[in-house]
Parts: sequence; C-alpha cells; structure tokens
Amino acid sequence: WQVRELFKLRHGPDYEILELPYGSNRKEIEKAYKKMRVKWHPDKYKTNPEKYRLAHDKFKEIQKAYERLTDDEELHERYLLTHSRGECSRYVE
Repeated sequence: WQVRELFKLRHGPDYEILELPYGSNRKEIEKAYKKMRVKWHPDKYKTNPEKYRLAHDKFKEIQKAYERLTDDEELHERYLLTHSRGECSRYVE
C-alpha cells in the first residue's frame, strides 16, 4: 500500500490538472488532455496579454501532466501497482 500511496502523491496533481479522477485509464487521460488543450490554447487569448500568459503557463502544465501520466515507465509502474488488486487491464489498453 505504501508504494500505491507514493504513486498517488506523485501523480495526484497530474490528474487534478487534467480534471480527472485519480486512476483514470489512458483513453480517459487522452480525452481529457485534448479537451484541456483546446480550452487553454494560448492562441485563443492573443488579444489579451495577461490571459495569454496565463493560458501559456496552463498549457505547458497540461502538457507536462499528460506526458507524466502517459510515459511508458509510469504506465508499467501503474500496472505493477494495480496488478495485485486485479485491475491491471484497466490501465494497460
């Protein structure tokens, strides 16, 4: 359980950034990522410099969260953590 808690501490914020519940599968992550990219794309805010900077920062944050959650090593770790609970098929699709 300690390893699962460490994983949750490390990746919980990534799920929050993508507005997902903790433990969402890859398809859910990709869908949320696309939705958030459209919502926060800096080009939508070109006319307002303040909002542009905010959107630019948020866009980079979304990109990094997505990369961390879809990294193959991270997926393997998630598989190992859930294998003992019999949920491995949910995360490896």
